[in-house]
Amino acid sequence: MFFVLTMDFHKLLFVFYLVSVFKKGYYSQSLAKEMMQVLLENVKTPANSSEMCQTQLNELWSSFINGEQWAWKMLDASSKIPSGYQEGNYRDLGNFDECININHQGRSTIKGKYCYSGIVTVLPRYINLTTSIGSYNHTDFNYLNPIISSIQNSQLKPVLKNESFITSLVEYTKARAVGDLNLDQILNLINNYGLIITSLSLCLPHHCVPSELPLPQFALGFDRICVTEESFYKLDASDYAAIIILVLIALVMLVSTIYDIHLKIEDKKPGHKIFIAYSVLTNGKILFNTSKSSNHLLCLEGLKTLSIFWIILGHRYSSSEDIFAINFNEIQTIAKQLQSQYVQAAQYAVDTFLVLSGCLLTYLAIKPMTEFRNKIANHSILKKAFTITSYTLSSYMHRYLRLTPPVAALFVYYVTLSRRLGNGPVYNFITDRQRQPCVDNWWSFFLYIENYAHTSEMCITHTWYINVDMQMFIFSPLLLWSIVLYRKKMLFIGLPLLIIISTVVVFLIMYINEILWYSQSFYDKYYYVTHTHLAPWFIGMVLGIVLYNSKNKKLQMNKLLTTSIWCIVLLAIPNLILAQCDPSYNYERFKTSIWTALHKPAFAFCIFWIVFACENGYGGIINKFLSSSIFQIFSRLAYSMYLIQFIPMLLDLTQIRAPIYFNHYTMTRAFLADLVLTTILAIIWTLAFELPIRAIDKIIFGKDKRKKLVEKPHEDVPTESSIQIPSILV
Repeated sequence: MFFVLTMDFHKLLFVFYLVSVFKKGYYSQSLAKEMMQVLLENVKTPANSSEMCQTQLNELWSSFINGEQWAWKMLDASSKIPSGYQEGNYRDLGNFDECININHQGRSTIKGKYCYSGIVTVLPRYINLTTSIGSYNHTDFNYLNPIISSIQNSQLKPVLKNESFITSLVEYTKARAVGDLNLDQILNLINNYGLIITSLSLCLPHHCVPSELPLPQFALGFDRICVTEESFYKLDASDYAAIIILVLIALVMLVSTIYDIHLKIEDKKPGHKIFIAYSVLTNGKILFNTSKSSNHLLCLEGLKTLSIFWIILGHRYSSSEDIFAINFNEIQTIAKQLQSQYVQAAQYAVDTFLVLSGCLLTYLAIKPMTEFRNKIANHSILKKAFTITSYTLSSYMHRYLRLTPPVAALFVYYVTLSRRLGNGPVYNFITDRQRQPCVDNWWSFFLYIENYAHTSEMCITHTWYINVDMQMFIFSPLLLWSIVLYRKKMLFIGLPLLIIISTVVVFLIMYINEILWYSQSFYDKYYYVTHTHLAPWFIGMVLGIVLYNSKNKKLQMNKLLTTSIWCIVLLAIPNLILAQCDPSYNYERFKTSIWTALHKPAFAFCIFWIVFACENGYGGIINKFLSSSIFQIFSRLAYSMYLIQFIPMLLDLTQIRAPIYFNHYTMTRAFLADLVLTTILAIIWTLAFELPIRAIDKIIFGKDKRKKLVEKPHEDVPTESSIQIPSILV
C-alpha cells in the first residue's frame, strides 16, 4: 500500500480493488502482475525516506514486479475497501498476523511492520454528494463547513492539532442543532452526511515509518501505532519490577499457606497471626463462608451481586460497540429495542451501591459512635475536639490502607503488564491509551481526586466511583455525628433537606450548562463528580437510621399498604429503565434537566423500599432470593470484580483480527465468559491483595488499639464493613 500513495487517490482505491479481486482468485497471478505493473509504472520511491527504508522499498518494488509471494503478502496485509461498507463496516484492519510474520531474507532482511491509524473524512455514508447535493436543503450541510475548511486549512495539518480539532468538532456536531432537531435526527445527519472515522492499516518494511511516506492529508496518527514481532514481549524495567513484586507476593502466599496447613495438622496456634495473614487456607474460609450473623443485612448481598453483574453486562455492550462492529449502522436500531433498555440502564447500579454505602455506613456507625460519645462525655471541650479529630484522621488512614492495595495492583497492571499479555491490530493502541493517563496522573489517582482533577484523562476510567466513595466517606463524620446527636431531627428534617438540595443542584447544573446526555460535558460536569451523586447516598443514610431504629422492634405495617408500595416499586423500576431511552424523545432543556435530577433519587427510593421491606419481614420471595447464601460469596468478591472487570474483557476485544457482529446473542455469550473469568480472577485478586491486608490491619490496628470512629462492631464479618461496598460504575 505504501508505495502507491504517490498516485491519485482514485488509483489507490483501484489498487485496493484489484488486490481484493486477485486474493479471491478471480484472475490469474500473471494477469494480476501485468495489470499492477501498468498501474504502478510511474510510481517512485518517496524522496524523504531514510536510506534503509529506500533500500527496502526498492527491493520490495522489484520483488513485487517479479511476483514474489512475500511482496504480495505485504500489500495483501494492508487495508482494502471492506465489504459491507453501506451497512456500517467502515474499518478494515488488514491482516495483522500475515504482516507480522513476513521475514524475507534477500539483499537485506525485511520484516513486516504493522501500522494502524484512524482516517477522518467527510464523505457521505449513503449519499453521493456530487450528484445528490441539489436535492437536499442547504441548511442541512451548514455544520459540514467547518469540517471541510479545517481539513483544507494547512495550519491544522499536524497530527495533534487535527486530532484535537476533530475531538471538539464531534462534540460540536452533536450539539449543533439542539432545540431544533431531536437526537435521532442529529445522529442521522452525522451518520449520513458528516464526519466518518474509519480505520486503515499499513504493512511496511520494518525500517520504514509512515511519516516517511506521502500519506493522504486526511490520514492521522499512523506513526503512533506501529508494531513488529520483536515489540510484543520486549520487557522493560517496570515490567521486571512488576513481575518481581507478583512473584514475591505469590511466594509469601505459598509459605503462609504451608505454615497454616502445618499448624492445622499439628493442632497448634500460630506464633503470631501475621504469619498466616497471606494464607490461602484461612482467607479462603473467610471468602467462601456462608454462615449468617444477627448483625448481617442479608438482602444487601443479593443487591450488591446483581448490581455488579449488571455493570459488567453494560460494560461489555458499551466496550464492544466502541471497538469494531461489522454492522455499525444497526447498533442504533439495536439500542432502541426493548431488550436493550435494561443494558443501557446499567448506570442505575451506581445508585444501588450509593444507597447501600450510605445505609451500611450509618447503620454500623450509630452504636459505636454513641458509645464513644458517652465515653468522652466528661472530657473538656478541647480534649473532645482533639480526640474526635485524631480518631477521625485514624479512620481515614484505616480506610485508605484497606481500599488502596487492590487498586494499586490494578494500577501496576495497567502501567506495566497490560502491554505484554496480548497482541493484535489495536492492542498496542488501546493499552497505550489506557496507560499514559496513569503515568501522567498517578498522584491524583492515588489521592482519589481524579474525578475532579483529570476528568477527561482519567487513569482507569471506571475507578471514578471509588473516588466518589472515598470522598463521601471523608465527608461522612460530620453527618454521622449529627445523626448520633440529633437522630430524629436528621431523620425527618436534616437528611430530607439535603436530598432536596442535592437534587436541585443537579437540575441547575444540567439546565445552566445546557448539557446534552453522553457529551463530554455530561461526564465532566455530571457523571464523574461526587456532588451530583449525593441524593442516593443521603437516601441510604435515611435507610440506615430506619433499619437501626427497627433492629430490635420491627415496624408494623398493614398488608394493604405493603402490597400497594410493592406494586408501585415493581412498576416504577421498569418504567425508570424504559424511560431512559425513548425513541420519540425530543431534546428540551427543562425536561432533560428535570429528568436527570429526579430519576436517580426515584430509583434510590425503590432500593430503599426493597431493603426496608426485606429486613422487616415484608420481602417474601424477593427477600428469600436476595438472601441466598451464594450471594454472600459474590458480595465479598464484588469490590475486586468491579476493579478487574475490564482485564478479561479488553484482552478479548483488543486482540480481534476482524470486526465483530454486534447483536444480543454475541454480547450475552461474551458477557457470560466475562462473568466466569472475572469471578476467577477476582478470587485470586481478593486472596492476594484484599483479605491479607485486612488481616494485617486487624493485627496492627486492632479494636482495642484504635476504637475507630466509623467502624463496624464485629470485624469478623468482612462483608459488613462499609469498606466492602464496591465502587461502581458504568
